Amino acid sequence: MLRHALATLAYRAGKTVRGTPEAFAEFRASEGSPSPRELLSHMGDLIADALTHTGQLAMLRRLSGHKMKGENYSRADIEVGRVGIEQTPPDPRYEFD
Repeated sequence: MLRHALATLAYRAGKTVRGTPEAFAEFRASEGSPSPRELLSHMGDLIADALTHTGQLAMLRRLSGHKMKGENYSRADIEVGRVGIEQTPPDPRYEFD
């Protein structure tokens, strides 16, 4: 179960940062709020908050003007043990605006 949770986290977090410009790493929603770079760094330190931080990354991406489509994650190609950059791209059939 933990391995599946980590694979899910890798898939979802990868989607939130894939295709963003380098400047997105330093975007802040407001003064004092964490940047995507800080959130990703913090996610490497722990597991429990990582799904929350993935949601924060998605929110920051949208606020910074770099939209991404929502997705039905229950249909995503998430594979136990696949936690690196080599994630399967989202299937457009399961994405929505």
